[in-house]
Amino acid sequence: MRVKAVMSQKSDVRALGNAKLSSISGKEKIQVTLFVKPLETALFVEGTMHGYKMTYDALKDALE
Repeated sequence: MRVKAVMSQKSDVRALGNAKLSSISGKEKIQVTLFVKPLETALFVEGTMHGYKMTYDALKDALE
């Protein structure tokens, strides 16, 4: 499973654990992405998010 949060660059956040934080080129956005195994839970972002959208999707072979 891929969990992704996209937010304004005005956000003050940091990625936790295995999460990856990156800027989206051409947009003033920050993206935090984490891959988790079935039945697993994990903290992945900490801080203050502004104007965020959170999505998740299942990706076959994402963790192999």
